[in-house]
Amino acid sequence: MAQHHYRQYYFIPITLAVLLHIALFAYVFFALKLSSDMTFSATQAALTSRPIVQAVSVDQHSIEQEVAKIEQQQLAAQAAHQKAQQTLVAEQLALQQQQTRTAKAMAALSQARQAQQVGIKEIKQQRLLLARQQAEQELQRKLYSAEQKQQQAVYNKQLAGIVNKYKQLISNAIYPNWLVSQKESDLATQLLIHLSPSGLVLNVSVQKSSGNPAFDRSAVVAVYKSSPLPVPKEAAAFAPFQQFKLTLQPKNIVASS
Repeated sequence: MAQHHYRQYYFIPITLAVLLHIALFAYVFFALKLSSDMTFSATQAALTSRPIVQAVSVDQHSIEQEVAKIEQQQLAAQAAHQKAQQTLVAEQLALQQQQTRTAKAMAALSQARQAQQVGIKEIKQQRLLLARQQAEQELQRKLYSAEQKQQQAVYNKQLAGIVNKYKQLISNAIYPNWLVSQKESDLATQLLIHLSPSGLVLNVSVQKSSGNPAFDRSAVVAVYKSSPLPVPKEAAAFAPFQQFKLTLQPKNIVASS
């Protein structure tokens, strides 16, 4: 249908152009013939016109072939153009798809970077918070340690006061039961005494002798005679008296650790 349309479109103008050239050629030809020989007859003129008709017929066939060739070239050009258009559309579609994939990849990369930055920021914040918590804990530990040391110092001082107080009471309890002579008043002996929580004397031994065995034995006897000895009721305060050292001297009974 398309070939027939193109053939009709080009056939008429081309045919007219060819006929016009033929007519001009015939006109020139006849004019020259008439000027050379005015005596040609109508029969001869008719005879000479037959080859022209054949030439016209031959030329018309060539024109049709040329038109068909042009139509084929146009169809081929149109097919090539359509193929090129299809290729271009396919390339544009592929380019768009590639651009879409690239845009998605860039968006995913941007999101990953943002998530990474957020994660790094959160890690830094957590580390900072942890460092603050550790610093606060260390400060509290130091404060608690200082407070504990202070409390322990106060307690130790109080306990030392209690121990010294009860050692003096124990010495005062032993002294009335200790029989010594005037010449022994300058001697001193150190005893190691074991007591029960009730103050009962469990054991007495000489830790440091006075140099006078009789004087040392009299001190040991005096301790046993004084049992039970006065001791603190609180367990913590009594602990030092489970086993303690006591220096006894007739003139001045002094407690020592």
